[in-house]
Amino acid sequence: MIVIDASVAVKWIVREAHHEIALGIFDREWERIAPDLILPEVATLKTYLQDPPSNDGA
Repeated sequence: MIVIDASVAVKWIVREAHHEIALGIFDREWERIAPDLILPEVATLKTYLQDPPSNDGA
């Protein structure tokens, strides 16, 4: 059994650092479970990736 974190779930669909490693976890025959909050966490990460905060201090 493996517990999936939202950051790993996002890497299944977003090509970023460690994308291939995350796909390797997805492809295994392990039982996968996730915390109840994974859907809102993934939604937050998706929003962040689409519109990252600016670094201008605003």
